[in-house]
Amino acid sequence: MGFFKSLFGGSNTPETEKEKNDKKNFEILKYDGIRARHMGKLPYAIKCFEEAVAINDEMETLTLLANAYIQANRLDDARITFNRMADNIQMNDNSRGQFMGNIAHELRTPMTTIKGFIDGMLDGTIPPEETKHYLGIVSQETGRLARLVQNMLDITKLEAGEVPIHAQTYDLWKTVTDVVLSDEQRIEDGKIDIQGLGGDPLPIYADPDFVHQVVYNIVDNAIKFTPAGGAISFAAEKHGSMVEVRIENTGAGIAPEALPFVFERFYKEDRSRGMNTRGSGLGLHICKILINLSGGQIHAESEEGNWCRFVFTLPVGQ
Repeated sequence: MGFFKSLFGGSNTPETEKEKNDKKNFEILKYDGIRARHMGKLPYAIKCFEEAVAINDEMETLTLLANAYIQANRLDDARITFNRMADNIQMNDNSRGQFMGNIAHELRTPMTTIKGFIDGMLDGTIPPEETKHYLGIVSQETGRLARLVQNMLDITKLEAGEVPIHAQTYDLWKTVTDVVLSDEQRIEDGKIDIQGLGGDPLPIYADPDFVHQVVYNIVDNAIKFTPAGGAISFAAEKHGSMVEVRIENTGAGIAPEALPFVFERFYKEDRSRGMNTRGSGLGLHICKILINLSGGQIHAESEEGNWCRFVFTLPVGQ
């Protein structure tokens, strides 16, 4: 249960003082309620359980409250509490289902890339003289797929900041170019124009796998939501001790009310707008974790109906 507790209730940000106090008060109220019930002080026990549930409606405390209501013959309150428990169970089941969908979302794209290039080599779409080049991309994608599976298995460690960071100085543009090349077929099929690639080397100090995953996830979203004839553009520049990276795509963009939530785990904008209907909300959440672990920040900007831009920062390479 610890895995799902961390996955569905955890956060990669430090606890605030209020959160620490709430956690402490919750444990005190729960303990006092149990003790009062054993001592026959049922009204006080119910009061403690109600206050505890207002802080955290975990299943165990809801069960204690429902049983106390039954013991006090407050059956309507007990019924309401049991309904609340049923709703929580349904939410947990939905979250587990969403998690499996997220795994599929993260694995599907590299697998599709690998299959597409292999099929192209087998059916002759890719000429023999280019086979070595595309086999190299397939090899890179296979390795990245293996690392991605490991990241999925270690997502609780990611959110706790416990995944080892193998930072080194290297050229940011190499990662960006590798990502674009791995998505070459999808970009061509979507008739998408790529702008801003290839500039002077720009050294960053970060874990190459972390940065590759971030760029890959953002570009993956950009390809999905860029209309035919649209464009995806890249830009990066040094600002003091940090490098700011911008990835922008034309298209419907993101609604202003959705912008603050796009990096939340499992967040999906209103399906009627068509945003994220083909994803399930984990990709950008992983981007936020990885950028934070790298010492940077990430945010989204958009002009609804015209464009969407993701901006993140990384330390400058030595």
